[in-house]
Amino acid sequence: MRNRIGIALIATGLVMSVGIGVGLWFVGDGFRARAVTGVSSTGSAVIPATADAAAWSITIGARDTDPAVAAKRVASALPKVRAYFTSAGLRADQVSVGSLNTYTSNDGGMQQTDASLSLTVRSTDVQQIANLNTKVMDLLAVVPGVNLNTNQPQYTLSKLETLRPQVQEAAVRDARHRAEIMAQALGVRLGAATSVQSGSITVTSPDVIEGDYGGYDLTTIAKRVRAVVTVTFAVQ
Repeated sequence: MRNRIGIALIATGLVMSVGIGVGLWFVGDGFRARAVTGVSSTGSAVIPATADAAAWSITIGARDTDPAVAAKRVASALPKVRAYFTSAGLRADQVSVGSLNTYTSNDGGMQQTDASLSLTVRSTDVQQIANLNTKVMDLLAVVPGVNLNTNQPQYTLSKLETLRPQVQEAAVRDARHRAEIMAQALGVRLGAATSVQSGSITVTSPDVIEGDYGGYDLTTIAKRVRAVVTVTFAVQ
């Protein structure tokens, strides 16, 4: 009787061992299958670029207790500012003028009116605008009776749409190169791309290392155009 029970227990143990072994084999095979269904890789590329358009904003302002006087001082300064830019080599149509604005406030019990007029200077000669910006004190000397507020010139790329596919293509090649390295480490062979996701196109200044979060630098003439893509490849 005891021999029969022992034999039964041994047989049961063998069946359970075989079952567990077979189950683990299927689980392991499932993990292997999931691990090599594809390889996703993020690639990036950067190409240098040079701004080919510039815009420079300037505001002429004056304050007086008499609104008419404040407005007149601003209006009389406008021809002098235009003449300054013309003498610097700009055409008249490169200087656009906004509308005259006035704002009256109470300053220490006395009403004061601020009058202002905005101008924007645009040129495809970005270096010319950069040079004028460095000589802003010369412009201030032309109109001593008013206040001049100048912003930093903004430098842009008019041909960004042409550069976009170039840098994206380079980023895709980088993604495939990285995927091939991963596939080799996994012991599989890289197949065709199954999906691609393009991130933002970032325009940065030359000294910026990364630009994954988008953005467009307007402060420098020299720029870097960067693209990031994520590509998923099948494996064989």
